[in-house]
Parts: sequence; C-alpha cells; structure tokens
Amino acid sequence: MNDWLERQKNLSFDDFDEAIKETIRRIKPLEKRRDEEQASERLKATYQALKKHDLTKKEPDKWGWIPKSIINDDEKRVSSQAYGLLVVLAMNATTPPIANGRKIVPRTTPTTILRWLGLTNSNRRSLIAQLLSELEDADIIKQNNDDIELLFPTMDEAKEEDNGGFVKIYVSTYQAILDKSHGIATLNRLAVYLGFRYNIFEAAKGAPNRVVWLEGGERILWVVDLSYNAANNNLNWLRENGILSWNLIQNDNKYHNKKYLMTEHFHVREMTKNLCYWLLRGSAVRVLA
Repeated sequence: MNDWLERQKNLSFDDFDEAIKETIRRIKPLEKRRDEEQASERLKATYQALKKHDLTKKEPDKWGWIPKSIINDDEKRVSSQAYGLLVVLAMNATTPPIANGRKIVPRTTPTTILRWLGLTNSNRRSLIAQLLSELEDADIIKQNNDDIELLFPTMDEAKEEDNGGFVKIYVSTYQAILDKSHGIATLNRLAVYLGFRYNIFEAAKGAPNRVVWLEGGERILWVVDLSYNAANNNLNWLRENGILSWNLIQNDNKYHNKKYLMTEHFHVREMTKNLCYWLLRGSAVRVLA
C-alpha cells in the first residue's frame, strides 16, 4: 500500500478534535524528514490553524438563487456592479400568488435600492438607474413602473442539464457583506461573492460536494467583469472581514507556493476534513494559518 494511503487509513471524523490530533500524529514523520529542528513548531502551527474554526456542526441557512444560464449566456454579460445589483434584487424578490410563478421585486426604485445598500448619497440614484437599465437591456430584468420582474427560468428549468443549474446566495453571508461594507463598492463585493458561489457545488444529500474553494482569481474573472487584482482585492476583503472561513496552505511543489482555501462558515467541517486528507496525502505540506 502507498504511504499516503496507509496514512489516511481508518481516519474517522466522528470527533473532529481527535481527527485533527491523529492527523498531526500521522504527518509528524513527514515534517521531521523535511526539517527535524523546525518540525515541532510547524506541526504546532498546523494544529492551531486547523483548530481555529468553530467545528460544531451547523446547517446552512436560507438562500436566494440566480440561474447559471444568465451568467453563461454571452449575450447577457453585464458589468460587475450590475451583477452585484442583480444579487440585491434576487435576495429581495418574491413570488406573489398572482404572478404566475414570476419573481417580482415590488415597489422598488433606485432610492429603495440605495437604502438597502445603506447609502445616503442621493447622487448615486443615477448610477443605480443606469445599472437597472443595463440589466434590462440584457433581458435579465423588466421594469414595470416601480415593480421589477426578474426574467429567470423556473427553478425546475434552471436544474435542467442544458441550463447549468443555479447559484445559491446565502442570506447570512449576503447580510454580513451589507453590514460590513460601505459605499458603492458593496456591489463589486457582492459580484465577487456571486463568482465565488458560482464555483461551489452542493450536491443532494449523500452525494459528493465541492463546497471548498481554492484561491484563484481567474475563476472569478470568468463570472464578473473585474481586473485580476480587483477580483483578488475583493476576495481579500471577504476573508479579512470574516465573511467567509479560510485557511492558508503551503503546497507540495517545487515552489512551495501558498494558497487560500475559502468556504461558508457552515461548511468549515468539510474544509477541515479536506485539509487533513491533503496533509496525509502530501499534496499540502502544512497549514500556515
């Protein structure tokens, strides 16, 4: 049996604290072979980084959604700020009984949206109106007096293979961004969160999940219209402001480069489990933070 398979054998995550301790015990010989003098401190740092999260089991909270077909359609591409505004509209949409399944954001004006964003500068009304027009020109929304209709497929239609599914936007994360962000920059931060969520896959119960995101601004750029640096700066903001849970790893390659892993707070157990397996496999040298 390969060494890494032997190291992973019978590792149980029924108790995360014990699983982390057992992972450290099993990778100790690897660290000692790399540098015996520094092994103890490096193992201690990895242990502390794995233990920094609240690993109590948590259930995901309520969520809104945006169909991937809108993002995937080149004819519907819009600016990052417009995508951020679309997130705001999706999280405030309802499906009234008389709407025949359509998603409506009722009684909504640019002033309403500024209030949702916590903006008091009325001069920004023209920007919000411009972004609404951009979404309407792309056939993503339709403005009917003060009501805004989201031109989304139904969820059943979105789930069809040809349409690519949908992006979940969690209420708690969305609200945390609004609470901690100020100014029109909030729209870009929401757009980057949308890009992050686009790359996440939550399978039906019992099927494999992909709920941990390995840093790489280029995958955000595919979704939102930002420069590489702007995308990474907004990712840094999400991380530094506690919007998402994260760990920093050192890769096992000739560069020993560092990468951030990020996930929703309620998916941190999956991220910790992945990290333990990566350490045991040797694909990650250590967890730095």
